[in-house]
Amino acid sequence: MKKKKILWAIHPFASDAPILRSAARCLRDWVRAEPAWIEPVYVASSFRSLEQGSRAKVQSHGQAVIDRSGAPSSVPGLRPLRVLSKPVTSVRQEVRELVAYAKKTGADLIVISSHGRTGAERWLLGSFAETLSLVSDVPLLIVHPHRKRTLDFKTVLFPTDFSAESLAALDRVLEFAAKRKGHLTLFHKVATVPSLPFLDLAFTEQADNETALQVGLSDYRKLAEKYVQLGRDRGVKVDVIFDRSLRTNASQAILNRAKRSGSMIALASRSGLVSATLLGSLSRKLIRYAQQPIWVLHPRPRARTQAGARREIQRRPNSAARPELSPPSWQ
Repeated sequence: MKKKKILWAIHPFASDAPILRSAARCLRDWVRAEPAWIEPVYVASSFRSLEQGSRAKVQSHGQAVIDRSGAPSSVPGLRPLRVLSKPVTSVRQEVRELVAYAKKTGADLIVISSHGRTGAERWLLGSFAETLSLVSDVPLLIVHPHRKRTLDFKTVLFPTDFSAESLAALDRVLEFAAKRKGHLTLFHKVATVPSLPFLDLAFTEQADNETALQVGLSDYRKLAEKYVQLGRDRGVKVDVIFDRSLRTNASQAILNRAKRSGSMIALASRSGLVSATLLGSLSRKLIRYAQQPIWVLHPRPRARTQAGARREIQRRPNSAARPELSPPSWQ
């Protein structure tokens, strides 16, 4: 089997040794079940070139920072730092260069630290990580910069609206959990009060009344039961939570649940103007405040996604009774 490739996006002029060690621990734990080559990458843009010096100096400094963190001895498959020196003049252009390089080299994942709470570290790491989460169509693993605990990645929290795109991402999450003989929790935030489209109150379409809401939830519960069985077939314990609390919105509910369980958060993203706006609101809050790593997945286009999600369910015996895959209200 071909070994996978992971890009480790670093900023050697803003990331100190503890931040790099935190990311290195997650990389080490990630590749235990899925060995991969890991290439540290830094986009040295033109608007920082005068301050940082030549490409050779940046390369030397960046590699020294990585070496001092102890990552080469703790992370298997770690390669030397790659510096991408490009004439770009904004964070968004830097992000696009990194994503283009990831695609060109066939990377399966980009790993990056989220920001700290204050100062230049917050601006340089936070701005880049948040922009990357909105622009990249390569899967991401976003790591809290000061995480110290070892993580076995056997416990995964998957927030879902049960859309076709979400189910396509769920297939990948099930595969991931199966390799680790893990535990997966499907988490659905239910709309119980009227909501405005720019608020991340819930995933479900807002119902006009309680009866309509219960009908929709019945379909979602049937679909969740199918994935509980699929997980059982693959050796994965799957729990399902429908959260109807009025005290928390979606992002708060996800953060609370992940903190209690110590789970990695796996989050499906979407394309489209409205979807990107809402995903941005939710993902930014998770990136800023989550103590757990966040895995951002990018499922295939809708037409193929829906067909693929159905095929796997329909291959199972007695699977004729299956609800239609309904898009969420904010699509």
